[in-house]
Amino acid sequence: MEKLVIIFFWLAFVLYAASSCIYIYLFLSKKQSLVLLAPALTGVGLLFHTIAIVLRWYSAGYIPISGAFESYFLFAWFVALIYFIVERVFRFQILGVVLFNSGKSVKKEKC
Repeated sequence: MEKLVIIFFWLAFVLYAASSCIYIYLFLSKKQSLVLLAPALTGVGLLFHTIAIVLRWYSAGYIPISGAFESYFLFAWFVALIYFIVERVFRFQILGVVLFNSGKSVKKEKC
């Protein structure tokens, strides 16, 4: 079960990194060619992140907030969820450049 958590975590991380690159591209180029791909990658990354949290919760038997890594893991999920909701409601995509790049630095500390 722990291996599935790691797989879904890294899938979410890769999708967040890919959406971050697309958000940067959209910000710098001002082209709208990939405007639908970045939120889609964010949404799928959020889904994989959610699956990883649920699997971790199931395998540990408690909500994953006891350790530092688990707390950061859940905090990153909340940030991604709030961003995804804000982007859907207000169509404000510039936050993706800031949030997903700052989140990568938190995740790199664990590696």
